[in-house]
Amino acid sequence: ATTCVPGNEIYSYWVPEDKCEIVFNDLYGLVGKMTDDDYVPYSANDVDQFPQHKVKNWKNSAYKKFDERESSGHLTPDYFMINGRPVRAVPHDVGPSVQGTTT
Repeated sequence: ATTCVPGNEIYSYWVPEDKCEIVFNDLYGLVGKMTDDDYVPYSANDVDQFPQHKVKNWKNSAYKKFDERESSGHLTPDYFMINGRPVRAVPHDVGPSVQGTTT
């Protein structure tokens, strides 16, 4: 078996109901969340920042949108992980790779 090492590309998904941007590495592993440019690295043990029921919903919604964007050839990284922190790859007003919708 081979082991894949994530690159520096970071993709984001805006969660309007929580007013946060969740960020994933290029293997779609959750790496953290951003709120008003404050980055919190993901920890399954941090139930205040990452309640498990919300994490599951965030991931499912993000994966669906990422798949749609990837299939259409329009999924591009929003950030690059530099020194353990996401650094925006595009101008700030462009926004996350995919926007969540309130249902």
